[in-house]
Amino acid sequence: MDLIEESIKMEAGDLSLLTDNGEEASTASPIVSPPNIDFRCDECGKFFSQKFHLNRHKMIHTGNRPYKCDECGRDFIRSEHLNRHMMIHTGDKPYHCYICSREFSRNEHLSRHMYTHTGDKPFYCKQCGKGFVRNEKLIKHMKTHEVSQTQK
Repeated sequence: MDLIEESIKMEAGDLSLLTDNGEEASTASPIVSPPNIDFRCDECGKFFSQKFHLNRHKMIHTGNRPYKCDECGRDFIRSEHLNRHMMIHTGDKPYHCYICSREFSRNEHLSRHMYTHTGDKPFYCKQCGKGFVRNEKLIKHMKTHEVSQTQK
């Protein structure tokens, strides 16, 4: 696994650590901060490269959600999440598919939509090879293999 993949795993909350020779460290070993990841959440053990990101993350544990929607009362930890949420109320959809003209409020939704035109399925099941457009669908699919194995 390269350094970029490892940092992505850590950002996603994967707490598995690698030893100096690249092998996965035992979960029984003491928690050691990965390289360039200096800040650790005392609540959940997740690592962050900047103190700002750790402090922002800690709001998840405290329940502090200072940004509130005036329309529906929903509250958010980050102002950018409130701004993104407001598109629900305004109907603003600034991202457009150049093939079918469908509109989206978020660029990542447009990017995912484009797979419907290309036929690409970037997430594949390692057990049966079935492809999926969304990782969430792959995770749900993987549970079907767990069920079928427990029934054997």
